[in-house]
Amino acid sequence: MKLQIKRFKKLLATAATATTIQSIGIVTEPNASYASAIQIAKCPASGSISEATFKATINGSSAATAGCFTPATSYEINIYEVGLCTQNPTASGAFSRSTCTTIFLNQSGTGYLNIANGAVDLSNGYVSSSDSTSRSYSYVVLNPTIKTSGSYSTSTSTYHSGVSNYMGFSDGRAGVESKLTGSASTFSYTVSSGNGRTACYGGASLGSYDVSYVFLDAADSVPSLVGGACNGVTKVVLSMPTSAPLTAASRLNLRFNVSEYALIVQSYDSVNFPDKAVPAFALGFPLIDIRSQ
Repeated sequence: MKLQIKRFKKLLATAATATTIQSIGIVTEPNASYASAIQIAKCPASGSISEATFKATINGSSAATAGCFTPATSYEINIYEVGLCTQNPTASGAFSRSTCTTIFLNQSGTGYLNIANGAVDLSNGYVSSSDSTSRSYSYVVLNPTIKTSGSYSTSTSTYHSGVSNYMGFSDGRAGVESKLTGSASTFSYTVSSGNGRTACYGGASLGSYDVSYVFLDAADSVPSLVGGACNGVTKVVLSMPTSAPLTAASRLNLRFNVSEYALIVQSYDSVNFPDKAVPAFALGFPLIDIRSQ
């Protein structure tokens, strides 16, 4: 099965508060560079369809039926920096803070946050500002490795995320096989991994959201592209317009949503189940939105 989903999904920005920055969830969709060609939908309600219906519906015969979105049990990200800008900071295929004001900073890069289950207090990294300049773009700098887990049921069985890779996705590493016993395992995926790239930056229009991304190395430069791979990536910058013009001096709130789109469920033919395609899991990516309270 050939599925052209790799690393990036849809992003929606929400906000930070002048005293507290909270994460409330994350939403995800396909790799931004391929998003215009992949129009997969939400999965049928967990437990509502049979094995045969799942195989027939999520069959990989086209981009639209190659997978579906479902909630995550856990979704962990490591945020380095959040800011507001007057211009798109990734428009040139690099990352520039020249028109930006930082509103959150975690220079040590310590601390993965599980944003799938309620609010997380980020006030320790809040950067106070009196800047009243109106800005219409936001950015978030993340560790490129994201950790997630989840489960999905047919009418007869419940499948949990495992940790063994399967070859359903085009780069062979974006997905993990499922298991029928135990609880969902957390699997990690580095969004910059894999070959076949033509650049270490990209973007797409996803519904009403315009999203762009840039990979960075340890010097905050765009890494070299060798053999279709971006070398030495340590960060990923996500940039998107804000819902309305904002100022760094305003009360803001940073929100994420993983209630619907955090995992992609794909069917795959397992050697243990040769007569059917069973659910397997892949990473969805955060929608981030920053807006005034």
